[in-house]
Amino acid sequence: MKLLQLKNLIFTLLLLLFPFSYALSQEESETANPLILYMDKVYDVIPHTEIYEDKTGNLSFEEVIEKEFKPSGKNSYNFGFTSSVLWMRFQIKNQNSFLNDDWIFFVEYPQLDSVNFYFPVENDKEEEDVYIEKVGGDHLPFTKRNIESRILNFTVPFEIEKDPVIYVRIQSISVLQIPIYLSTQRLFHLRENENQIIIGIYFGIMLIMGVYNLFLFLSLRERIYLYYVLTVFFSLLYMSSFHGYGYKYFWSEYPYIQDKIIHLSGLTTIFFLNLFTVEFLDTKNFAPLLDKVLKFLLVLSLPAFILSFALESNIPIIIINILLLFYPGALIGAGIIVLRKGNKAARLYLVGWGFAAFVGAFTVMRSFGMVQDHRILNYLGLLTGSLEVAFFSFALADKINILKRARAQAEEKLITTLEEANQELEKHVKSRTKELSRSNKQNEALLLNILPNHVIERIKAHDEVLIVDTIPFASILFADVVGFTKLSQTVAATDLIVLLNNVFSHFDVLTMVHNLEKMKTIGDAYMVVGGLPGSIDNHLEAMADLALDLLKFSQQQELIDLLMKYPDFKIRVGIHCGPAVAGVIGLEKIAYDIWGDTVNTASRMESYGLPEMIHTSKQVYDQLKGKYIFEKRGLIDIKGKGMMETYFLMDKFPPKTK
Repeated sequence: MKLLQLKNLIFTLLLLLFPFSYALSQEESETANPLILYMDKVYDVIPHTEIYEDKTGNLSFEEVIEKEFKPSGKNSYNFGFTSSVLWMRFQIKNQNSFLNDDWIFFVEYPQLDSVNFYFPVENDKEEEDVYIEKVGGDHLPFTKRNIESRILNFTVPFEIEKDPVIYVRIQSISVLQIPIYLSTQRLFHLRENENQIIIGIYFGIMLIMGVYNLFLFLSLRERIYLYYVLTVFFSLLYMSSFHGYGYKYFWSEYPYIQDKIIHLSGLTTIFFLNLFTVEFLDTKNFAPLLDKVLKFLLVLSLPAFILSFALESNIPIIIINILLLFYPGALIGAGIIVLRKGNKAARLYLVGWGFAAFVGAFTVMRSFGMVQDHRILNYLGLLTGSLEVAFFSFALADKINILKRARAQAEEKLITTLEEANQELEKHVKSRTKELSRSNKQNEALLLNILPNHVIERIKAHDEVLIVDTIPFASILFADVVGFTKLSQTVAATDLIVLLNNVFSHFDVLTMVHNLEKMKTIGDAYMVVGGLPGSIDNHLEAMADLALDLLKFSQQQELIDLLMKYPDFKIRVGIHCGPAVAGVIGLEKIAYDIWGDTVNTASRMESYGLPEMIHTSKQVYDQLKGKYIFEKRGLIDIKGKGMMETYFLMDKFPPKTK
């Protein structure tokens, strides 16, 4: 009863602090519809579940299936803290896709103690359904998992029934978040790879900040750097445990360690963050009352350490969340008071903690089931955690600068000349650093305008002496100004450059919109390529759309006034597709270029085309017929190619209506 009253009190406080947050919860569902498999995708199972709460925790599977299940009443998969065993039931309907052993259920919350799936299997001998049980959870050794992944996963049995009714049993002393998904194993691994990239970036930032400030501590012997490093270290330990990496790589055979380490690392992170705040803000001198509050919270965290070892319950987790409930207000209040009293070092501290406080409050509410969980909230937690430690590091550097300036002012009367020289030197260094930084940014921007992104990354990696890309299927477009030689003889050079710059700049925008790669301009010719490494799959269709948009350039508002001076200004476009070779050659003024018969043929399509027309080869026509409108030109004699059958691309067929 006391625990329930405590939850209600926390719920009330959170609603007062964040009255808008509860609106994030999803509206309730009236019924639990079957989950229909109709395509290869990731399916969210929770909206299709019915639940039964076993408050005793003693019912067997045979007893539970006789109970009355009710629709979950929510699209959220967050059930907060509960000591009950939660049973779920849902049905799979096979439509265009069929549930088999290539499919997998996975739970994107590694902290659940026990998750058991019950799959009905085909059985000709028995009248009653026969179920296969698959067990999981962080109370089992990691090697017991179907697939060695940081998150819980359950492969579908080969002999599963058609349109099965599946049961799931969940029990945990941690927050009962149950984000259950169903997908093929291929999509499961793709989704997990995306998650690991984001989490890897977070770990990288934290490690860089931690190691950098560890060297500062070893050099300066300032304990504030030690508090910072320990905060970062235990944050990493907590996040590695929370996201399942600790259990996967370090203590995979010791579920007890997994159960305790997340509590201890969370409490230790709060403990050292508190010490860092007290030391950094100098609350003893600037905010004595809040100094006592923060030290009281330090003392309050000590019993939680003992309870984490002594109790096999969710009380340590609740204590952590209670501390997280009060810490944002206490730490932000301390920063504001210290800043108003003249400690300028608190500025970056407030910025860093402000990022984390907002998401931290939502994390607490999520723990008590007050708001719906979402993948983006996990990503925001990682992002704000990275920003927090980064700004704390900047704040430390800023604090050192402030102390240096204070010492310099105190010594100014004694060493005025030397101080002025040092200040000038510092200004010169800062100015020079800014100039170098600006120059580096300009160089990087210039490099991006010369080479594609994938080539720049390979050059930076120094993995390849010669960069060569074999492109099995490329789409090439050439656009050329008709009668440019005559136009250049009648128009002033400056006006000609202004005209081409405006037109080609518009072409650049269209090229980027269609996710294609501008290769180069040669005089009045504009060349675009699709199919380079990392490009979109339907690049030929994108090239056709680009060509149609290029012919509409004169209708753009920003070009109308300019083109009125040149009524004869027209372009012609040629497209061809096929294999090609691209790469970087030379030592100076390097450029990424593309060669091959496909390029030559595309150029011929343009030069043998007609003004305001898109001239294409038969290969392009064969690839796009049925999607685009073509007009057959017939056989024409192409220099270097002989007789070729060519077409004019006229328009795109409108999308078919259902």
